[in-house]
Amino acid sequence: MSLWFTWIGLAVAVEPNAPQDVEAAWGVPRDTPAWAALALDLDGDGLIELATVTHAPMYYGRMGADQRFTAAQDSPWGEQTADRHGMTACDVDRDGDFELIVASGGARGRGGNPAELWERIDGKWVNLGPDLFGVTGGARMRGVSCVDLDGDGDAELYFPAVGDPSPDMLLFRDANGRWTDEAEARGLSPSGDSVGGSFGDLNGDGRLDLVRLMDNKAQVLLQGPDGRFEPAQTQPDQSRVRDFALFDVDNDGDDDLWLARAWDAWDAARDGYAQLHLNKQDRDEVIWKLPKGCNAVQVRLQGTADGAELELLTMDGPIKVQGRMLASERFGSRPEGETGLYGWVDVEQRLLHIEAVGMQGGLFLGLACKDSDAVPKLISADIDPVKKELDVGDVLLINDGTGAFRPAPYSLPPEIQGYNTEGVLPFDRDLDGDLDLLLITGFSPGDVTNGPDFLLDNKGGGEFVLAPVWAMPPEEAPLEGHVGVVTDLNGDRYGDTIVFNGHHTKTLAGEAVSWQNPGGGGQWVEVRVFDAGGKARSLSAVVTVAPDAAPKQERLSNPSPGWRSNGNLAGVFGVGASKRIIVTVTWPDGETVTKRFVKPNTVVNVTHP
Repeated sequence: MSLWFTWIGLAVAVEPNAPQDVEAAWGVPRDTPAWAALALDLDGDGLIELATVTHAPMYYGRMGADQRFTAAQDSPWGEQTADRHGMTACDVDRDGDFELIVASGGARGRGGNPAELWERIDGKWVNLGPDLFGVTGGARMRGVSCVDLDGDGDAELYFPAVGDPSPDMLLFRDANGRWTDEAEARGLSPSGDSVGGSFGDLNGDGRLDLVRLMDNKAQVLLQGPDGRFEPAQTQPDQSRVRDFALFDVDNDGDDDLWLARAWDAWDAARDGYAQLHLNKQDRDEVIWKLPKGCNAVQVRLQGTADGAELELLTMDGPIKVQGRMLASERFGSRPEGETGLYGWVDVEQRLLHIEAVGMQGGLFLGLACKDSDAVPKLISADIDPVKKELDVGDVLLINDGTGAFRPAPYSLPPEIQGYNTEGVLPFDRDLDGDLDLLLITGFSPGDVTNGPDFLLDNKGGGEFVLAPVWAMPPEEAPLEGHVGVVTDLNGDRYGDTIVFNGHHTKTLAGEAVSWQNPGGGGQWVEVRVFDAGGKARSLSAVVTVAPDAAPKQERLSNPSPGWRSNGNLAGVFGVGASKRIIVTVTWPDGETVTKRFVKPNTVVNVTHP
């Protein structure tokens, strides 16, 4: 049974939809968390599977004929709760079926188990990772990407990693089926912590380049003729980047870069409990205002850190898990030290400072007045020590065609500024040929307790406005949004969304929400590209779609290009009101196939000759 069907596009008015309870809408448990998510047909039965991984119990559900998900009995993980920080679907053995590749996250500063490779054998998911991916054992991975880097038709796997040391891994498979790590030989051994990995030809030389997060900044690496990656001469200099999207925002044939940025601390519920992201390369500071009558503060610490002990150093001695600080001269100065977590009180201004230097990780802080019912108020988060202001706000960078990225020549919507953007997902929500954006926000330290997610429409050329079809409810459910997935849940080729709570903790608990695209009058063409023989989906062919009434578009053929989120729309191109489309596919070996007079709302299969 297949959920896909062909339909006739009509120019119709659509009403705005608000995000809704994901359990009521699709049957997915509302408390489902995720660090990575997939929503596509994994087992080839025509039905969508939804899979999430995190450090909490994972979810694996299958959509039925009633378009609702139910927990599948053949879940790869069962009730396991091991820490997992990345997942992708990839046909690694090139037999035409997806395998699941899962990155191990490690726990509390330690490395994790080897990466997982789940293959369906006799109708069951079997983990072949311990035997095949032994080289990955002990690494703290932060994502996984499947790509064909050298154009030979085989899949390579890229695992970014954090910790000390930080061994990013790039696995190649030899003729005997053995996986070997070539990251160091190809210039991908980082000097810091790296997260994520998106591939594309950034400078037009026909080779795939890489963008990853390195110590909370985007790093651009260009692949040379020898297969080595070298940092581009011009690098984005924005810090505090939490996620990024590499996509062609202006349809000029070059991938551009959206940087999702976030403040480094927030007290979501205004209850004295806050989360602080620790960045090794800069100073992270949060400041609370002590209310009148609050002269003794109970401090609680919980979290993970690399680079120093997780203890708060004060002039009165260290606080390891919990302890007390006083609004007195006894705590009135910062302890000496170049690396660590430091706390002190400005008695005159009644400001309690906590500063992290040279530390990487995440920290939960709880402050409670011991002699008052009042609550300390978080008043600043990671103030720039030079500008004395918060350095926040998402950034859109345009590729000049050489792999150098510069700020877009127009302003981003003012409504999105001042929020912690944790995730960004490009998709053509109205099928007009321009890629739009879903922005996923976490809690914000401003006046809004629950940061709303945003859907942005691309007006063409990369100028974004708030989408009129996205309506926010008067009161959004508490949601520490972390990752989402865009997929077609009802078979109309319009992208629907699910946004998951990332942490699954009491302090930052939230419910997953979904948004159903109301559709409209746009049309589409879906291009599926296969290697010679027509079995395995091509990973690095260039697909060019030229409609007669919509922008010309170009993408890689990879059906699962994301490093932590993939849906079933990677090969779907919006063509607006076009009547005829030209589809051209070019493989790395130079072979090209062109199909002319393609009609809208059809699936086109293109096989390497």
